[in-house]
Amino acid sequence: MFLRRLVELSERPGYESPPRGYAPKPIRYIIELDEAGRPLTPHLTDTADAKDRNLQRGHERLSPTLRRGSTPRALLLADNGTYVLGLAAEGRTEDSSYVRERHAAFRELIDECARATDDPDVRAVAAFYASGA
Repeated sequence: MFLRRLVELSERPGYESPPRGYAPKPIRYIIELDEAGRPLTPHLTDTADAKDRNLQRGHERLSPTLRRGSTPRALLLADNGTYVLGLAAEGRTEDSSYVRERHAAFRELIDECARATDDPDVRAVAAFYASGA
């Protein structure tokens, strides 16, 4: 029954399955940038809505997925605060090398993607980090 429903869903007009390695995940905070990589707002944009049970953790967006071990592996353009901003998780006492390694892996992945794709949005993110953010 479940498989039949999945097949029916996939056959609906306009349905596109996510690319391999991507899945819808709640993304709570967004850094909004202009085309030059400058922040559009002084604060992170919070997409959560405490009144809506479906949005308590943020709006769902297609995001890369992977399983992590002890080796730093960044997710392209969407990750946690340790990778994206170089911040230790609240209540955690990770040493600074742990945080630095993960943030460096994220920035390296952004730079690699910007070079490989020459996508203007990814270039803006790379410029944001290159500016010292």
